[in-house]
Amino acid sequence: MNEQPAGDGGQETPPLEQRVGALESGQETLSGKLDQVLGILSGSGSGKPEAPAGEGDPGGDGIAMEIRRQLDERTAREKAERAAADENASRDREVDSLKQQVAALSEKRPEPVVRRVEKMMGWR
Repeated sequence: MNEQPAGDGGQETPPLEQRVGALESGQETLSGKLDQVLGILSGSGSGKPEAPAGEGDPGGDGIAMEIRRQLDERTAREKAERAAADENASRDREVDSLKQQVAALSEKRPEPVVRRVEKMMGWR
């Protein structure tokens, strides 16, 4: 019976330094691709890696993007506040109409029965 160590599988594993180096290079490539995707999503749109912080425009586009983002946030917040106010107003109108319906349905005192004498005499 041939007995081999459980984790060996018949293949030799590369030294630790090579495995760590391969993992680090893979992580760097993934990080670069992630930066490209974030650049595309944030609006630079070129799909090319962005220039390092020390090169190129000192942030003119960044300021414009920040202002647009803040304006969008403010617009969204105002829209949400308006929607909440409309919902509250609608709820208040509905409650008022229900109160009116309940008031109309409340019990009223019955009118007294017409006496026979009054009916025959035509007083009522």
